[in-house]
Amino acid sequence: MEQFFKVKEHGSTVKIEVMAGITTFMAMAYILMVNAGMFANLEGVSYNAVYIATALSAVIGTFLMAFLANLPLGLASGMGLNAFFVYTACFTFGLSYANALVLVLLDGIVFTILTVTGIRARLFSAIPDCVRKAVYCILRSSECRYCCE
Repeated sequence: MEQFFKVKEHGSTVKIEVMAGITTFMAMAYILMVNAGMFANLEGVSYNAVYIATALSAVIGTFLMAFLANLPLGLASGMGLNAFFVYTACFTFGLSYANALVLVLLDGIVFTILTVTGIRARLFSAIPDCVRKAVYCILRSSECRYCCE
């Protein structure tokens, strides 16, 4: 394990990585329950099916991150986006589960096109540096020590 993941080279130990893995596992087990519970509120959605789909996607994403990127990150569904999907897109806007999923698909396609064509990077670099720093300060809820000229 040490040779493959280069644990010492990254400034860690096997013990620390095992503890981090247990902590991540517990958080992801929580995500499985809550995510499936949220989606089960939608008409025609099975708690068990969402539970299994969430688990499989987390396993695949985590293994890809470990073996392709060599990063110790667990990947699971984003509960904030899932809550937005269920409670805002479906319940508030009245979209069916299938229609909301089509919008998610279209969003993914648009984002992929923006990334592949380089437009996403140009849009990001078009944001003035002082605005980026101000947003950073707002997100950190701290006094901003940067100034815009």
